[in-house]
Amino acid sequence: MTADTIHFHHLVLYRSGSYLTTLFIIFFVTLFSTVFAILSNSFIFMQMSLLVHMALLFIFILTPPAPTYVNLISHFIAPVYAWHKGTLKILRTVWPHTVMVGGLLFFLLFSILLKIDSRSMIIWQTLLSFILFSFFLYMNRKHSTVISALQIFVSIFILEFSWSAEPDIIIKLITIFLLVTLIIFTAQRISGTIINEYSALDLLMLFITIGALGLSAAGIILNPWIFLAVFVIWFSFGFILRRIFDFNRK
Repeated sequence: MTADTIHFHHLVLYRSGSYLTTLFIIFFVTLFSTVFAILSNSFIFMQMSLLVHMALLFIFILTPPAPTYVNLISHFIAPVYAWHKGTLKILRTVWPHTVMVGGLLFFLLFSILLKIDSRSMIIWQTLLSFILFSFFLYMNRKHSTVISALQIFVSIFILEFSWSAEPDIIIKLITIFLLVTLIIFTAQRISGTIINEYSALDLLMLFITIGALGLSAAGIILNPWIFLAVFVIWFSFGFILRRIFDFNRK
């Protein structure tokens, strides 16, 4: 019962030296195990899937994590970190990129709201949640916590009222445009896409989206476009707000 520092996350953090890398590995293992469990429950894998899963877990237990998985993933992620240290922070280029992402984000949210069935909403509860959330944002407007808070609030709202809605071609098109824009901006190392500044929630959203897309491709009844739309909305808000906070600090 004596506390120690030889648990998996301690070993990963000690070997990689990165909090984000540690979360990446833990979330990756969790994603793999969860997806495998869902597929095993939905399809007739039964004993064979159980045996394969247990064999993989046994290999994972017997294989030392620090010199194997951690070393491999650290070597993969380290160059990305080093490459992103040169992220552009030129203030005069802040607004064109921000306005572009903001415009696409506005049209995407507007298109999704048009698809929401207002009859499924309890109006007074929705209005109350917006009022309380607006008050929270106002009280914490100078703190970076508002980034995660806004991402979570909007994502839950969309998933709550758009879960069964079928996205039309406009929603899919704007989602693709936003996804491509964020990928290009990340490749160009534009301020607001700094990988080193991503949070645990950003990683969690990434793996949830990957898991949902994987399950949908495997035949599980999920709407991949809803998850993809929430994904781009999440990172678009993060992109815009990080740039605004960075601009205000300057």
